[in-house]
Amino acid sequence: MKKVIVVAPNPWSFQEIIKRSTKYEFIFYEGEFQKEKLGMLSKLRLLMGINFDKEVDKLVTFSKSISADGIIGVDEFLSCLIVTKANEKLGFPHNNLALELTLQHKFYSRELQQKIIPEHVPAYSLWRGPGTMKLPYFLKPIRGSASILASAISNESDLSRYEDISISKKIFLKSLLRQFNLLCQKNAGLSIVESPLIAEELITGAQLTVEGFVQRGENHIVGIVDSVMYPGSRLSFKQFDYPSKLPLEVQERLRQITEKFIRGIDYKHGFYNIEYFYVPETNEIKLIEINPRMAFQFTDLYEKVDGTNTFDTFLQLVTGQKATFKHREGKYRVATSFVRRTFEDGLVQEIPSRNDVELIGKEFNARVLMQANVGQWLSADYFQDVQSFRLMTVNLGGETQAQLNYKNLIIEDRLRFEIQSYRPQVKSLLQKVFGWT
Repeated sequence: MKKVIVVAPNPWSFQEIIKRSTKYEFIFYEGEFQKEKLGMLSKLRLLMGINFDKEVDKLVTFSKSISADGIIGVDEFLSCLIVTKANEKLGFPHNNLALELTLQHKFYSRELQQKIIPEHVPAYSLWRGPGTMKLPYFLKPIRGSASILASAISNESDLSRYEDISISKKIFLKSLLRQFNLLCQKNAGLSIVESPLIAEELITGAQLTVEGFVQRGENHIVGIVDSVMYPGSRLSFKQFDYPSKLPLEVQERLRQITEKFIRGIDYKHGFYNIEYFYVPETNEIKLIEINPRMAFQFTDLYEKVDGTNTFDTFLQLVTGQKATFKHREGKYRVATSFVRRTFEDGLVQEIPSRNDVELIGKEFNARVLMQANVGQWLSADYFQDVQSFRLMTVNLGGETQAQLNYKNLIIEDRLRFEIQSYRPQVKSLLQKVFGWT
């Protein structure tokens, strides 16, 4: 069996790893660079900063000591970067570290996009205060994830609420951005920008993701997934539908734009996913952002429809095998990842039992990921958007979208959560100190 080192697995990747433990020998390494549910030790380490070069050298030494065939990193903030540099030193297939950092930096990524596909880049600027851009606009950190501290600003009241974030979140964000800026400066030659935020033209329309991978200079587009928001929200994803329902002509244009951009940036190896807006009224396509990693939430959506789980393709890439992917050979015609959320904060009293989740998984051939924990305030998890809180995600396959929606309603009724709301006086205090809304 191929021997694969796993650095900082998140819950999505861990599910896939367990299923493949008879085909690959997985060795879990470290794991504290960044987890989706950050523990106190992880938060302290991030705040104090991690010696990037030292961590790379430790990983290289460990890999040599066990004769590993490949290394996978999951989160794109630290573990993927450390793995990329380690792969370069080991002579394993790898991407360009400087390019990955540039793509992760929201401002410098826009500068790169502007050079290659300017007609598909919305107006943008580093944030320099209220007069930076004419209202409305979108405001987000120069390094973000999962819509953390990203928000549409439609008026002065929105801006006041955005700027009134908690002291703890300000310290946390400042520390992460400081570390990220230093990594970009040292490893990509990017100058440290004077603002932690970037403002962008507010685009409306159909949101979607194009995912693909590159091996030996050849680009392969895996598929296009539609992103559906909760009504009235620009940030909180309700579901992800595959395959896309956009007109075929629009999908072909998206593929062409993606091909041009991936070639233009000389993307050498690995998965990527690019988020776009399609504006039906003007027939415009605007690029939202590019993530130099696989979309772990979508892996089994492709398996249900296409017959290939992208995690298998990912492991082939990592271990130097010929990467393969089939199209439309799966069991189902459509698949959806449903994200169950609440827009009201509170203390989690009860979540569905493991037995109930397993029964749902078997009955509906569903992949269920629990994202709320008993005894935890929902807002204590920093890796949430500014509007809502994730409770669980359910991936389903079927013949029609209506059938999937109906199955999801049944599952929501059977898998229930009990959440205790704040008492008003406590809520006011916690919001002011911690930003827990």
